[in-house]
Amino acid sequence: MKKFSEIVKEYEERENRIVSPVPDIPIDADAGLNDEQAAALKTLQSGTDCFLSGSAGSGKSFVLRRFIAGRSEQSVLVTAPTKIAAHHLRGKTLHSVFSVPYEEDGILTPQDCAFDDARWEALSQGVKYQRIHDCDTVIIDEISMVRADVFKWVVSYLRAEEARTGHHIQLILCGDFLQVPPVICTEDKEAWRRSYPDNPDGFVFLSPEWRDLNIQTVEIRQNMRQKDKEHAEALEQIRCGDPNGEGRKWIQAHSAREPIANVSTLCATKEEVDCINNAELDKLPGDSVDFETYIPEPAKLRERKMLVGRVLRLKPGAPVITLVNDREGRFHNGSRGVVVSIDPDKDIVRVRMDETGQVIDILPYEWRTYTQFPLALAWALTVHKAQGMTCKAVNIYARRAWEAGQIYVSLSRGQEICSMYIDGDLSLLNFEPNPSVVEFYEREARKAEKLAKANAAS
Repeated sequence: MKKFSEIVKEYEERENRIVSPVPDIPIDADAGLNDEQAAALKTLQSGTDCFLSGSAGSGKSFVLRRFIAGRSEQSVLVTAPTKIAAHHLRGKTLHSVFSVPYEEDGILTPQDCAFDDARWEALSQGVKYQRIHDCDTVIIDEISMVRADVFKWVVSYLRAEEARTGHHIQLILCGDFLQVPPVICTEDKEAWRRSYPDNPDGFVFLSPEWRDLNIQTVEIRQNMRQKDKEHAEALEQIRCGDPNGEGRKWIQAHSAREPIANVSTLCATKEEVDCINNAELDKLPGDSVDFETYIPEPAKLRERKMLVGRVLRLKPGAPVITLVNDREGRFHNGSRGVVVSIDPDKDIVRVRMDETGQVIDILPYEWRTYTQFPLALAWALTVHKAQGMTCKAVNIYARRAWEAGQIYVSLSRGQEICSMYIDGDLSLLNFEPNPSVVEFYEREARKAEKLAKANAAS
């Protein structure tokens, strides 16, 4: 039987292979930017509302870090739709920063996003509001995952701030709409169609807010993550739909033949994630401790909206991810750690947090309609949670992917093709990009060409 210290060491080694560290960029460091990145940085620094786009690994986050490094700490507020994505730029989740209501009961309607005097009075108080009031620029990274109703809430907030205080805030959006799209649950689709009939897929670029802001698109294309030219070209083919299948053939032919030990696994569905996590948990010594989620009114609960399952299984040595922000600031939504001990009689799970090394007691958390420890096993993650990650090695379960962005994001996380294992035949999967996204990028390319000609003529 393995000792706990051995389990912890293995987990640390696995974590070191999963996500590359966030590089520190000196404030006065201009070196390292290619021509595309330098031009993009200049646009960001102009103060205009803009969208920084490009393929996975093109250096979008690098440009953002250069922009942030040249500003004061208070002047830039960094956000992202998930904690893992926010972590890469040392930011916070969009929902947390802007107090976006969690849509446990469905979508946010346009009426929900109306900022009347009473709502503004409630929101314009405390530390959260002060941080927004003090900043000059808000960055939203991984904008492709942000749903149009959440974007409407954020823009409404910024407009209310400007209307009531005269304080204008620049908005910088970053991401790639050919990657993971926003999610509209099946049970919400009818309500979504009623509230947003002109935007069936929930993309922010189809929202009136995007149009009214007159957002300028800046695209960078050179791949900086995958050093192998053929690897980068195959990924770009897949990003754009891979109509002849050549990109898929190259990736499949050059990837690892067997699953890679002690690395994270990316899956298309939560069911696959649960299956892998439970199987890995069973490999740890001893019996699991099972905590049943307390649901006082099950008839009113929408299980697909729950952040936890009906039962949470844990063992000492299990890697976990936290699902909420701690009121004491010891962890955030998306923080990772490893279970040290479990005391079911006192309802305490002790977790050593990866970032701080601190061992903390985690207690059950009460959501509006259920109560459970705010933890999930973390051997496997959904592709949605992996957006923004750079993996040194990764296993990818591709069989149940249902749209092109999921597969592209999965395949583009890895730096080296030999350190990526793919479970599934890529030739059987659908790689056709969303037509609305293709049309958006074609339109933005025409606008950029027209602007370049005008600048050359002047």
